[in-house]
Amino acid sequence: MSDTWDEWAGTWDGNEVVVAYANKAFQGLDEVVDLEGIEVFDFGCGTGLLTQKISALAKTVVSLDTSPKMIEVLEAKGLPNVTAVCRPLSGFNLADHNTPPTGFDLVTASSVCAFVPDYEDTVARLKGMLKPGGVLVQWDWYAESESSGPGFTTEGLKTVLEAAGFRSVSVTTAFSMPSPAGEAAVLMAVARL
Repeated sequence: MSDTWDEWAGTWDGNEVVVAYANKAFQGLDEVVDLEGIEVFDFGCGTGLLTQKISALAKTVVSLDTSPKMIEVLEAKGLPNVTAVCRPLSGFNLADHNTPPTGFDLVTASSVCAFVPDYEDTVARLKGMLKPGGVLVQWDWYAESESSGPGFTTEGLKTVLEAAGFRSVSVTTAFSMPSPAGEAAVLMAVARL
């Protein structure tokens, strides 16, 4: 899959829909989490459109993506408090890459979890990166049913996050984006330890 993302890396930040998605995601994030001075892990960061916005307020951001070209675009932005890492989540170790030893205050996952092969495992790994009291915020496409393509149902998303042991989970329709099939709804899940 990273080959496809590599092909899009050079034009990703110039795509108006992609930029609008990142802006809307950040606006929603800023309403539910105080980003000032916290340590953040941005899973599936792509070229860092969301990372860049978060880094303006956060103490540090570690951004992970499997696409070398997407990571190159992020690194070229020269964000001083961002560590960009190119590897799968399964190969990421908290002891590496300037990560806080006690975990992160916030983990973000923007339009990535619907594309991972094992969502439950991914959620467990992301939860394990949070310090006590930490928050996972995820945005993904709304799906009418679990089998209707990449995306999640509201209930399906909430069920997996609750089963992973988050004490407080809310899932809302955060915004919608234009798509070839019309407007596509984007869900935002906020899961707190």
